[in-house]
Amino acid sequence: MEDTRDAWKNVAGKVESLGHKLKLHLEQEQDDGVQDRASSDTSNAFDQLAGQVTDAFDSLGNAAKDDAVQSDVREIAASIKHALITTCQAVGAQVGELMERK
Repeated sequence: MEDTRDAWKNVAGKVESLGHKLKLHLEQEQDDGVQDRASSDTSNAFDQLAGQVTDAFDSLGNAAKDDAVQSDVREIAASIKHALITTCQAVGAQVGELMERK
């Protein structure tokens, strides 16, 4: 059971690390986008909102091209696979014990 918890904690740690990297990408893109819009003196709030949404999607697109982000996603997938296998094995062992008791 402890092995299962450790496996899921590992997944959580990797997802958190990826979240930090994505946040940094977003902040960097937003800084550039905000400066561009400020210099063009956009007065319409909807234009500003649309620009921010565009910045966010551009940032995610750029992050998806980042080798470190791609590596993290692969590691997360492998960690989730391991955690699921460990969980299924633990559940199977518990079900087996219950069946032996009857």
